[in-house]
Amino acid sequence: MKALIVGANGNLGKLCVLRLRQHPGCEVIALSRSEMNLETDLAIRTALDAAGNFDLLINCAAWTDVDACETDPAKANQVNGHAVGVMAKVAAQGGARMIHISTDYVFDGSQTAPYREEDPTGPIGAYGASKLLGEQKLLAASPDHLALRVSWLFGSAAGGFPLWVVRQAMKSDTLSVVSDKWGSPTGVTDAAEAIVFLAFHGREARGVLHFCNSGQASWHDWGQCALDQAVKAGLPLKTTQLGETTMEALAAKAGWKARRPIHSTLCCDRYAALRGEKPRPWQDAVADYVENDLSASLQASEL
Repeated sequence: MKALIVGANGNLGKLCVLRLRQHPGCEVIALSRSEMNLETDLAIRTALDAAGNFDLLINCAAWTDVDACETDPAKANQVNGHAVGVMAKVAAQGGARMIHISTDYVFDGSQTAPYREEDPTGPIGAYGASKLLGEQKLLAASPDHLALRVSWLFGSAAGGFPLWVVRQAMKSDTLSVVSDKWGSPTGVTDAAEAIVFLAFHGREARGVLHFCNSGQASWHDWGQCALDQAVKAGLPLKTTQLGETTMEALAAKAGWKARRPIHSTLCCDRYAALRGEKPRPWQDAVADYVENDLSASLQASEL
């Protein structure tokens, strides 16, 4: 297999490149943001033409700054929507399959039960709308393509929310985290492994598929789990118990421009049926990250 990874310098893209290169018989072409400008269709086609023939295109690239997307929805639609359509058309014309990484933000967050793939979408912000446009463009180019929705990614070098919480707890005696927003934390290593599985063994997967670690959490649950694991790891925390705040209070304090879905837990039953087992619990992914990667991330961030 010859696989082309777009967004190869991002947190998820880097791991996909690494994992695929470890797979016997897989040739990987890695395209970073500087090597493919997603803001113009011509630049996308030029970069793909230069890459030559490929069997699989994995798109990990996206503009994920939800507040910036709210102020420039045209750019969001281009990078997260129309660019996906161009890549999907080129892949389909060459007989290649495409796996595109999407998001839980395509839902409005009003449903308390975990969202299934067939549930109605209804993004409440420009970011979610642009990612939904990308899904639509992807599947219009070929029904054999796959949009893989993931949520609340964390881990590896970038760290994400658990790293932020631990870093703040090392600096401050008090720390409060939102307790009225729920979703599915997903370790980036788990997501990369799932993508590799789908690339080689889940080729019948097409359309839309959800992947996240098992279980549901509030941001407060997620952050407290990270602190509990940091205590076990012996990290020098000034506070070990998180206080609680609300989405409304945080939005006002931070000056958010974009609304966030309150409930965006994803149901991964379809993925579990393909794989033959459920993804591991999000708590295990957090524990693994804190034990194996967090200290290195903290050291790197202080350099």
